[in-house]
Amino acid sequence: MGGVNRGARSKQGNITGVIHESFVVDVQVDDLITDLVITRGNDLNERKQLLFDHSDIFVVMPGGYGTLDELCDLLCAKSLNMKGLVGKPCVIVNIDGYYDGIAKQFNAAETERLLYQSVSTNVHIVNSVQDTIEWISGQEQFCVQSRSTRVITPQTNGVCRLTGDSSTTANVAPSSSEPDNAVHLH
Repeated sequence: MGGVNRGARSKQGNITGVIHESFVVDVQVDDLITDLVITRGNDLNERKQLLFDHSDIFVVMPGGYGTLDELCDLLCAKSLNMKGLVGKPCVIVNIDGYYDGIAKQFNAAETERLLYQSVSTNVHIVNSVQDTIEWISGQEQFCVQSRSTRVITPQTNGVCRLTGDSSTTANVAPSSSEPDNAVHLH
């Protein structure tokens, strides 16, 4: 997420972090974040709903239990037309085959007719940041919705929002000086 934040700020983008209050003590907040939303409650449901409500496109990077929880909740809700997620695209960034097992399981569930819709109806899987950028650029109807660049990111590797005008988000490009998972907005 640091690469996304640096890229957004380099183009005067605003970054809104959404974090649960239980992580405020343990986590050093990224100084690039322009707006921080702290959620409460005895679980992460409020935080996830805020991410769902305020996101246009979901980009799922490699992550841990929280990322997997967000991804499964997102795909389940999308497939059932719940939580306002209809029409909001989702892409999994399968760097170095990180999500191969999950993709295989999703496809098995589809083959066994355990899903209401095909996997491809609810999620697109790519193998690199560059493929992600190209896919997002093809989702222009979702990328070009406002006059300002906004990026909403969780404090861990997970679902993030990329939106803005056509001179920023629709032309996302990786930085050659950053690791492969770093993204800069132009």
